[in-house]
Amino acid sequence: KIINNSNKNTEDNFTTNSIKKEKSNNLIKNLRYEVLLDDSGKYVIEANLSELNYIDGIETVFMSNVTAEIIDINNNKIIIVSDDAVFDTVTYNTNFKNNISIKYLQNIITGEKIDFNFKKKIIIISENIIYRGLNTFIKTDNIKINLITKKIEMYMNDPENKIELTTQK
Repeated sequence: KIINNSNKNTEDNFTTNSIKKEKSNNLIKNLRYEVLLDDSGKYVIEANLSELNYIDGIETVFMSNVTAEIIDINNNKIIIVSDDAVFDTVTYNTNFKNNISIKYLQNIITGEKIDFNFKKKIIIISENIIYRGLNTFIKTDNIKINLITKKIEMYMNDPENKIELTTQK
């Protein structure tokens, strides 16, 4: 169900909520989307300021000061924070960029870019990546996270370069 200021409701498998909407040339403050996942989890994305645009007839939302949560059926959360994001309201794919941070359990990944492919349930993190775990510090070019299998793959753009790994006791 989509809820907006025009009081039009459209049924779908997701909900869209906006809090304190203030429109000015497609600008919306405090926009929130909540998307129900197939496996009973959900994806929530919020932004302090958003701009609605139509690209090839598809509503695309340019967001600033963004926080997103991917919550699985067991209520485990992946929290993503970034300066900016582009959210596709049809596919739910989201491209986060600039000062990104991902938190999951006691792990933190920072970088500059995240591509969340909603249909494939895959997150790809790239550019200036640093991973910090309980006793581990890793620098790599790319991290790929499969949200279904929970498999994490780390790799370099140039196979000649090595991933930097530091552990502490």
